[in-house]
Amino acid sequence: MSRKFKVVPVMYAASGDVYTLKLQNTEALAGLLSDGWSVMRTDVLPDSAAKASTR
Repeated sequence: MSRKFKVVPVMYAASGDVYTLKLQNTEALAGLLSDGWSVMRTDVLPDSAAKASTR
């Protein structure tokens, strides 16, 4: 049995105001979900600001 996977990066980005975050690339994810794909795994990677604050 072969399985097909697609990777869709969805990330937060600042939207004008420093305190306002907006999800980016949700259109691609929504399109795949409506085509019958499902979410199998989610990974969360810290951004560079989070890495800098932990040092």
